[in-house]
Amino acid sequence: MDARTSLEVGMVGREGMVGIPALLGVDRCSTRAVVRNAGSAMRMQVAVLRKEAARNGSLRQALDRYTHALLAQLFQAAACNRFHSVEERFARWLLMTQDRLQSNEFHMTHELMSHILGVRRAGITIAARRFQSDMLIHYRRGSVAILDTAGLQNASCNCYRTIKTECEGTLGSGVARARSRAALPA
Repeated sequence: MDARTSLEVGMVGREGMVGIPALLGVDRCSTRAVVRNAGSAMRMQVAVLRKEAARNGSLRQALDRYTHALLAQLFQAAACNRFHSVEERFARWLLMTQDRLQSNEFHMTHELMSHILGVRRAGITIAARRFQSDMLIHYRRGSVAILDTAGLQNASCNCYRTIKTECEGTLGSGVARARSRAALPA
């Protein structure tokens, strides 16, 4: 697929990583990871991660649990993209982004959202206008602020809650610890 026909099916934040196929021993992958918002990240050579995972059972278990959570997200997102309305999918994406960035404000354009959700730009514009008129979000050129998380959850399909529950149930306190560390002053 080229950029005009791409579709986002997974989202990774501070709870996870990209490169699962390499971790599993696959040297080539037909998917790509795209950074959508600013933040910091760490990089590690695949050989080093494989070696450490083989040596450290706790690390291997954490990686396996994360892989399961990511696969569950991918499966649910695929079903969501097929069966739910643009508004429901847009609400899910906004909520998932809020969770991963731990911020109510982030970069987003209608053009970007149309590519991410695989819909026409006009559909995103209609959904964003409705959410803004319902006071769920405030949208200005290139960025969005979530004003009413609970209202956005009501506008979303159940896929958001399913993904969130699966992620929290699988990753458990590790995600909570990462969130509390991120909240500590420097």
